Amino acid sequence: MNIRGSTTPGPEFTHLPPKVNQARSPAQEIQSHSLGGGRNIEEPQPQWSHDQGEADPNLMQALHQEDSALIVNALSSSRVLVALVKSTVVQATQGGSGDKTSDMSVACLTASDGRVGLLAFTSVESLKLWNTEARPIPVAGKEAGIAALDESASALIIDPAGPTPFTLTLPDLVALTGVDQRWRAVAHIEQLLEAAGIGLPIFALATDGPIVIKTSPDLGERIAELLVGRGDIHAFTPHGIAIEIISD
Repeated sequence: MNIRGSTTPGPEFTHLPPKVNQARSPAQEIQSHSLGGGRNIEEPQPQWSHDQGEADPNLMQALHQEDSALIVNALSSSRVLVALVKSTVVQATQGGSGDKTSDMSVACLTASDGRVGLLAFTSVESLKLWNTEARPIPVAGKEAGIAALDESASALIIDPAGPTPFTLTLPDLVALTGVDQRWRAVAHIEQLLEAAGIGLPIFALATDGPIVIKTSPDLGERIAELLVGRGDIHAFTPHGIAIEIISD
């Protein structure tokens, strides 16, 4: 039994005004400043020591063509800028009121359906078009893709204020990382089944193959129904999800 996800797009991120994620706790702030592999986003990287903040011509050419495959290919060897912006953190006190402190967080946009998109900028100039007070942090395009996934974002929003805005979707992010992301699908499936009161099945992940869910006959149909149309899960497994019925 093979299951496919929905490819219907959700509400557009670019239809919303720029908005910073709500303030988080100090522990969450540390997480939001990290990139794939555990590197802190503010750690200086020697490969960007001479970066002048200008846009990569190859990336700009791909953006002008508005082709996601070309953009992903260009990003795989380009650097982008992520934005750190000030946010207000309210810390509760014994009197019931809160003390407000200023912190830095990674800038994201939130769509009307709750999906989160990480912002990325091709140049300092395009960043300033969005927010003149944001702090640019240079990162490799692939690292930006991994950071977006680690932030549970479903999009990478490039140059939201221009000159060439473009939104990469979740399947694009998976392709950008260039590594197997099926473990994220397994984690989402486990959460979905636990919420539905279904015991965890056996997962099998063959190289360059689908996620195979091995389960009993009475649970196979229930699991299939839960996974139909879940594009947020299917995006992590390009070869799909298969259910294998096993008997006792």
